[in-house]
Amino acid sequence: MVAIAIDVNTGKPRYINYSVALPPRSLDEFILWVYRYMDKAQIITPKKLVEKHKQAAQALVKKYM
Repeated sequence: MVAIAIDVNTGKPRYINYSVALPPRSLDEFILWVYRYMDKAQIITPKKLVEKHKQAAQALVKKYM
């Protein structure tokens, strides 16, 4: 499922919501794809990926602060 919110002033997308159903065996590969968009991505489920994404973001902050 994909949902796009359009900015009424500019006509450009404000954000895009993706919903992707994946088998558990594909989650590690999927998270690598998400990391390409680290600062723009928000994972909301499953909890395992939420935690992995959070840890990766915290590691980046620790590395550069």
